[in-house]
Amino acid sequence: VLPMISNADNFKKNRNRVIESHVRKIMRYVIDCYHLILKDGKKYDYATRGKIKQEDFLRNGLVDDYMRENINLLNDSPINEYSIENFINKESAESYYDAKDGLMHDDKIDIKIDYPYLKLDLEDKLTHFAIECKRIKTNTDSIAYIGDTIKFSQRSYVKGRIPYEGQIGFIENPKISHSSIFPIINKKLKSNKNLTTIKDLQSEILAPNFEGSYRSLHQKSNETKDKFSVFHLLFDYSKIVLNNYD
Repeated sequence: VLPMISNADNFKKNRNRVIESHVRKIMRYVIDCYHLILKDGKKYDYATRGKIKQEDFLRNGLVDDYMRENINLLNDSPINEYSIENFINKESAESYYDAKDGLMHDDKIDIKIDYPYLKLDLEDKLTHFAIECKRIKTNTDSIAYIGDTIKFSQRSYVKGRIPYEGQIGFIENPKISHSSIFPIINKKLKSNKNLTTIKDLQSEILAPNFEGSYRSLHQKSNETKDKFSVFHLLFDYSKIVLNNYD
């Protein structure tokens, strides 16, 4: 006897299909911006960052110089009620309940994308997509890289969060590539006791001219045990970053 598939299950699947199509489009757009950085020969010199953390310095450059400047590549026809300024934000605070202590907390998202078409399709003005960023200088940085996925698995967000996350790795070391670091990230995922990983990072081509994209599948540690996907972009920043001595 085949199990009955409820209307609720069908609704969830269809909803996730809609969400994923938007998420894939956003991540393709981030890849487009990375290619523009390479094409422009853009450099980010840590000697000029002042008191800004290196990770934030690279994130700011990607968002301010490229993601906000080339929004037409993502949206052919802008939707009037959403302006570009509110569309892509850095360091946005977000409230969540933590599974560890059951209390409400506030957290900052590296890049928060309030994508109008996603909001309209889900009929939810609070819906957004979050992308977290990490520097990768050595193989041991893979521990910090999975930290955001662990956090997401332990949190129940109050408003608007979807079961998809974005993660960017800025690879600053010319001796490390996306193909050399992803198996190391997978080892860290497998050995981590605070995260349930259903599928570790597997190659997921999001754009025809970029190979450093991956996807993983995890489970929340709260009572819902909901599954969520993470799309990973591992960018070679070894020729983009200058003065990265720390």
